[in-house]
Amino acid sequence: MNRQQRIDAIRKALAAVESAIIQTEGALKMASTSSDVLRLTSQLADLKAQRQSLQFQLANLEAADGEIAPISEESAAKLQALSAEMDNAILDRTVVSATIDFTDALLAKVSDLRKTMG
Repeated sequence: MNRQQRIDAIRKALAAVESAIIQTEGALKMASTSSDVLRLTSQLADLKAQRQSLQFQLANLEAADGEIAPISEESAAKLQALSAEMDNAILDRTVVSATIDFTDALLAKVSDLRKTMG
């Protein structure tokens, strides 16, 4: 895996982490139990720490001059598999998020309908 491929992988991971941070912050606003708030707050802190670590790695790679040490084929394969898994997780989360948004909107309309009907 060359330098640019590593940079691309880190950027993809950063995008996934950013998406997860936004979704976790949204869930935190809607959390109704203290255990949910604690769990989401912990996850948010972990996500932000991972984002900072990835940003540091990205800055180092982008600043690197010349050749960087190659990684093993096994590590490259693992990185590619993890990248694919992140893509799937983002897609799954997008579907879930869209379903939740649709359901919330539908429930609001049904509630309004019910109130209007008396």
